[in-house]
Amino acid sequence: MADVSPEPIATFCGDCNCDDSSVDLRAGQRCVDDGDIVTSAGVSAGIDMALHLVGRFGGAEESGLTRAGIQ
Repeated sequence: MADVSPEPIATFCGDCNCDDSSVDLRAGQRCVDDGDIVTSAGVSAGIDMALHLVGRFGGAEESGLTRAGIQ
């Protein structure tokens, strides 16, 4: 059986109780990018996550243009 590392998950909940060993809650991190899974810790952090993904797939310039466009 392969050793499976827990997936890091962003959360805004600092005192969450999670008995699921398949997740690694990252309280205080607005966005966690684990390669194939990206999570955010709430609504405004979701905007940060979206800009991160625009940068990942479109480049830094595209991310900057998107950021300027939504302000």
